[in-house]
Amino acid sequence: MNKNTTKYKNYVFAAMFAALILMGTMFIQVPSVNGYVHIGDSFIYLAAAFLPMPFSVLAAGVGAGLADVLSGYMIYAPFTFVIKAVMAAFFSSKAEKLFTVRNIVAFVIAGIVNVVGYYITELIMYPQAGGFVATLVYGLHTIPGNLVQSLTASVIFVIASLAFDKMNLKKTLDKIA
Repeated sequence: MNKNTTKYKNYVFAAMFAALILMGTMFIQVPSVNGYVHIGDSFIYLAAAFLPMPFSVLAAGVGAGLADVLSGYMIYAPFTFVIKAVMAAFFSSKAEKLFTVRNIVAFVIAGIVNVVGYYITELIMYPQAGGFVATLVYGLHTIPGNLVQSLTASVIFVIASLAFDKMNLKKTLDKIA
């Protein structure tokens, strides 16, 4: 397969994953204390395991950012774009399989990026009248929901990646011209 064909295939798959991330974030939601839990992050992990950079990073940022815009959380969109793009950056698409040691470590790191990223977002967006310490304490309310979000996405990624690896899906898609 020539280089241009691979590049265009990556554009198509990145757009497809951005759409899956958007739909998984917007339409499969469980309300939580500080927002909602969704399966969009599991699609981010899958996109990052399938696609090389920068395609995976763009799919993650664009899909999740658009979900914020279209769900009425526009104020979070720039933060979400960066947080979700950084989350995708830790995965590797170079292995023949999706379920690899590196990708297992990556979803742990991605979960930390998610929790810390949205904690910092809260500190920036909602400074408290009581000062710096009050702002630090206020931001803590986002941590449980984001931990559940990251854990849910990780479990779905493990199940999906094991199933896709059993089907040799990655190898099959790599052969598509």
